[in-house]
Amino acid sequence: METDDIHYPPGFSLKDVVGWGNTGLVVLDASSNTIIKTPLDEDYKPLIAREEQIYERFTKKGGHHGILRYHGTFDSGIRLEYASNHHLRTVNNKGVSQNQRLRWAVQIAEAIVFTHAAGVIHGDLSCANIFLDEDFNAKLGDFAG
Repeated sequence: METDDIHYPPGFSLKDVVGWGNTGLVVLDASSNTIIKTPLDEDYKPLIAREEQIYERFTKKGGHHGILRYHGTFDSGIRLEYASNHHLRTVNNKGVSQNQRLRWAVQIAEAIVFTHAAGVIHGDLSCANIFLDEDFNAKLGDFAG
């Protein structure tokens, strides 16, 4: 994809990009310490819309501390909690204690139980979709499929 083809959310540019995937582009809104996930192009709008519905379902069920907090919509995307320590794929395994690994396993399992109780199955559970907040708590995200 050429940089001219990238459609940033209004008010954001390349300097704000903190991630991207198969369906969306993620920018950091430093003013609110949240991220905005938008579709890469028109073809992916339905997937982001579906993810919005999933986060709204979680919110109606009271939310869960093991899932990125949903903050509503923004333009054609969704606004979510910013996980300042990125995701498990970026963690150097050599420096992670056994206790920390077990803590993450419990946090992830509890979040999965919540998603299943809400009628949602995470279609792409991987280290890249398990995010780490400022306290290194594991949080599920990326429900776009």
